[in-house]
Amino acid sequence: MSSEDKKDSSKVNVNNDSNKEKGNKSSSNELFDVRHSFIININYLNKPVKIVITTSMIYLVWIYLHYFASHLYIEYCVPSTVKGFIMSPFMVSSPHCQGLRWMIYNGGNTITNMWSLVGTWIYAKLLV
Repeated sequence: MSSEDKKDSSKVNVNNDSNKEKGNKSSSNELFDVRHSFIININYLNKPVKIVITTSMIYLVWIYLHYFASHLYIEYCVPSTVKGFIMSPFMVSSPHCQGLRWMIYNGGNTITNMWSLVGTWIYAKLLV
């Protein structure tokens, strides 16, 4: 084989490879369009689910804070000993006890509002 024949055969291979690449590009563009439209639809459908999960997580944090603040308040602010009884008037005004009382009070109100909201939503769904 001469050097000219080798050059001609390499041109043919390059042309065949470029045709293959063009075919892959068109199919990959079609595949991208299908994936893109599918992702958009999933995001649209998942938006209510994301809202429910985010809202649930907020309420779970409040439940967690209320529960542990209640136990910490008993442990550190009003211990069940004679010394705790004597110290309780002084401990009640301390910053950590005030913070724990704030978490207990607001956590309880938030949990109550959560149950009111859930009950109203269920009632509305039963009527419709």
